Amino acid sequence: MKSLKRLSFVILVVVLSLLNFSSKTVLAEGSNPVSKFLKVNNTTLEFKEIVYIDGTNGNDTTGDGSKNKPFKTVVKGFDYLDANCREDGAIIIKDGTYDVSNIFKGNSNNLNARYNKMKISLLAETMGKVSFTNVKEWMVIENNYSYRIKVSLYGIIFKSTNAYYHLAGDNWMNEFYNCVIAGGYGGVHGVVSDANIKVENCLFLGSPSSKYYIADSITGSALNSASTSNSIDPYRGTKTNCLYNVTVDSNYNITSSGWKNAGIGQNPDGTTANIGVYGGQFAWGSKVEEISNVRKLKVVLEVKEQLQLSVDEDLDENLEMIWTSSNDTVATVDANGVVTALAPGNTMITVTSGDGTYTDYINVLVVDDAKDYRLAVDLKVGKTCRLTVDDLTDTVKVNWSSLDLTVATVSSKGKVTAVSEGLTVVIATDEEGNEIGQIYIRVRE
Repeated sequence: MKSLKRLSFVILVVVLSLLNFSSKTVLAEGSNPVSKFLKVNNTTLEFKEIVYIDGTNGNDTTGDGSKNKPFKTVVKGFDYLDANCREDGAIIIKDGTYDVSNIFKGNSNNLNARYNKMKISLLAETMGKVSFTNVKEWMVIENNYSYRIKVSLYGIIFKSTNAYYHLAGDNWMNEFYNCVIAGGYGGVHGVVSDANIKVENCLFLGSPSSKYYIADSITGSALNSASTSNSIDPYRGTKTNCLYNVTVDSNYNITSSGWKNAGIGQNPDGTTANIGVYGGQFAWGSKVEEISNVRKLKVVLEVKEQLQLSVDEDLDENLEMIWTSSNDTVATVDANGVVTALAPGNTMITVTSGDGTYTDYINVLVVDDAKDYRLAVDLKVGKTCRLTVDDLTDTVKVNWSSLDLTVATVSSKGKVTAVSEGLTVVIATDEEGNEIGQIYIRVRE
């Protein structure tokens, strides 16, 4: 790949191509001081709060949940977030084995009843290095229609010997990425008539005494997953690139055929995803890293719109790169850097060179209707587009600047005007001079 033509501290070029609409919106989201970010391979996840658990060195009494003073038990992490951040909190769990009989109690003490209406994520610090033992009946399931909890789990092994495993609570979709559901057995629970789950790169190990893991009320999707029996939850819904009746070794490697580079998406090395827990964006062995200084600018697309990204004036350079979306249910990106908006939500598009020496990303917000603000970033001379750091209310105090005023200017309200052919960067800062975000503006004759 030839050397990239870019400014010293901004790499990714945004080129909005008019594929579906005559114009598009580019919005810059304001700085949110409570946002925290985790990175796994090339995927970045955003949370309002992050709590750390260390079963060996943590302490539920003197710890505060920080990385340097972690809690000891998983239930303490739940209780802390229950009191301090009931939505979009994350628990990072240090490598080890954790007895969770005090949290997955089953019956009327199920997760939904105890932490009603929470939305929470649990991540193994190293994917595949955290095991939960003594998981009781009804791991994540509603016992009453008034109970609901949304849980996203990453890289965790669930072990039980006599439990029903129901992985969904209600119409809040629970998500399982690169998890192992071991032992136990499935069952039918009539209350859960609208339960939803998303299962990706998971492995289901059937109980030797009964058919594994089938609950006829649960719907959703399964992707790149495998089962040692002929059943994979969800019972109803879509199952894409899944394998059944597989054999596995003690480290949960699939030993039967059909798993290697047979999935959808990408492995960390850029190859087509494997089926099972060693494949996909959260492949086992990957470590969770808390990161800061994440850019907050977002490109706004309407559902079904498409967006062309580029790393160079020559679009053929895109084919030398690896493109990924952190949430392909919101938007996908193809090998040419074309983003397709699918559903409302946020995702991060990451580009990486084949040798791994260059990586960058851009945030994308997909909405149902962007109303009247739909001007392109890729501008012709004399054209304009609008940037913002709030919900188009202009209530956040922002200072706007362009690095090259001969290419494009920007007003105090974030209106960009293309002046002459070239490439520049528009930067938004707060009243203290802290950078909120930055984005390329390319101008053509």
